[in-house]
Amino acid sequence: MANSTVLFSDINPEFRNKSAKPELLFGEDSVNNSIRNILMISQNERFMFSEFGSKIQDYIFQPMGPGIELRLLNHIIKIINRWDPRVIIDESRSSITGYPNKNSWEIMLVYSIANTSLIGIYQDIIKSREL
Repeated sequence: MANSTVLFSDINPEFRNKSAKPELLFGEDSVNNSIRNILMISQNERFMFSEFGSKIQDYIFQPMGPGIELRLLNHIIKIINRWDPRVIIDESRSSITGYPNKNSWEIMLVYSIANTSLIGIYQDIIKSREL
């Protein structure tokens, strides 16, 4: 990374490295970590900061189909715009697929970073046991 400029950094919340120091995430990894934090924290979960997070858990047991997938994508775009405004989701290239038999959603978000030429992809499968 000597020749590149670090625009974003964050601490890896998984702490899977063997050293006593926290591992740092940079660039797209840092942004993906921010998106995952927003999606995986339920609103009202954080004391004194109850508005932070998403309402994905409200969607997990609803009948899956194109209408609910579009509403979930719109919810995700809205909360990411609110909590991490540097991330601009490309709605036309992003998708959400429901798997009713597994009570899960596959999320694929294509995004750019405001005021940069960086483009990234966030992919995850959200299962009911994670919520």
